[in-house]
Amino acid sequence: MSLLRGGTGSVPDITQKFARLVRNRAIIPRGARILVAVSGGADSVCLLHLLKEYQEELDLSIHVVHVEHGLRAEESERDARFVEEMAKGLSLPFHLARVDVRGLAHRAALSVQEAARGLRYGFFEEVRRTTGADLLATAHTADDQAEELLMRLIRGSGLPGLSGIAAERDGWIIRPLLACTRDEIVSYLSKRGIPWVEDSSNAKSVYLRNRVRAELLPFIKKRFNPSFHMGVERITRILADEDDYLEDVTRRVFEDACVEKGGGYCVLELECIRKVHPAIRRRVCRRAIQEAGLMSGSIRSVHIETFDRIVTGEAPGAWMPLPRGGRVERRYGRILVLKEKGQGIPCAAREVLVPGPGIWEDPAGYGCVEVARVPCPVSFPVPGDGMFPRTLWLADRDDLFPFVMRKRLPGDRFRPFGMATPVKLKDFFMARKVPRSIRDHIPILVKGGRVMCVCGVEISEEYRVTSGAKGAVSIRWMTDAGLF
Repeated sequence: MSLLRGGTGSVPDITQKFARLVRNRAIIPRGARILVAVSGGADSVCLLHLLKEYQEELDLSIHVVHVEHGLRAEESERDARFVEEMAKGLSLPFHLARVDVRGLAHRAALSVQEAARGLRYGFFEEVRRTTGADLLATAHTADDQAEELLMRLIRGSGLPGLSGIAAERDGWIIRPLLACTRDEIVSYLSKRGIPWVEDSSNAKSVYLRNRVRAELLPFIKKRFNPSFHMGVERITRILADEDDYLEDVTRRVFEDACVEKGGGYCVLELECIRKVHPAIRRRVCRRAIQEAGLMSGSIRSVHIETFDRIVTGEAPGAWMPLPRGGRVERRYGRILVLKEKGQGIPCAAREVLVPGPGIWEDPAGYGCVEVARVPCPVSFPVPGDGMFPRTLWLADRDDLFPFVMRKRLPGDRFRPFGMATPVKLKDFFMARKVPRSIRDHIPILVKGGRVMCVCGVEISEEYRVTSGAKGAVSIRWMTDAGLF
């Protein structure tokens, strides 16, 4: 499609709006280095030219960034060339990335839109690092804000979603055109004879946003409120302020409840969150999903509501799947959010000192280990293959306590019950057919550097209960039966 150039018309007040946003809110400090995301469409072209007008006044360093997504063949290449020529004409540095959106969408099971956004912002972050830029300016408008609000209402979003598009985000992304409408932008470009290009995919009704833009929003403006976008601006601003406050409360609750996080998992202390207000509890659930790396456009309110029911319900082993293979599990006093099916929680790098009988939380957070003095059993059950975990018994010796409970370590050796010589713990696990996925999470009881017991699996021959023993100490690992 050929380049578009508007005709003549009166100059709207877009420059005044832009000036107020820039000066009154101070979102662009003097001397800032700014990346401007320019697609070639009217909105981003307008943003670039407005910033160029203020470049000297604010002593700005402006770089133009463009991502060629490879989704529209020759049209995509046309847009890239157009933006590059525009940057050259304005004497601004230009940065271009060509990305494989469909390839990433296929590999990562993402929608095309999610994959494109991820690659786009990944490139922006890379250019930000190499140029030392302070800000990224994107060309979201009042119309985008109204469209986004309607889309989120249709999808049933909560308050965070209904807060809309923020004028500032993540400390470096700014949207200076949020108070400006598309009509004002087109009029600005037309008056100055500034060309832009159109994206043909904007006309495809397969996308929800396009249907909202072409059908729903014009209907609302025509039949109900021609200034609908202004009402949206007011309500999103109010909701954003309230959302900020609730997020601050959520952050404090989450920090108190979070036991561990990182590497595709998040662990929460159940009692820390189940009694807080539902509005905060649901936000903590959302935050846990985000910390586990599972937050995406596929997460819907139904996932958050189900997560909340797991937290407040009575079932100690309740669980639910999440999109892309993730899951939420309740294990006794913990809530686990796992990125991959069958994934375990990295065992905490800590040791638990066991000074005597009692119930002790295991280091990996899978449950508890009950240590109790009991009479010598008459017989000891012999498990078949895969029958784990099971109760074990150690001889109640004077030197038994204290001992340490920890995860296995490289090089651990141990003399299993009935064997004459020690073996590597790794080889023992293989022989007993203990699943590899859980070996790092099984509590190991250690005395003087020597393995006494592999909880739920086997004891050391050195601590076997003999006929002359004064008593026994039972070791019961109370954990999720589905772990084995």
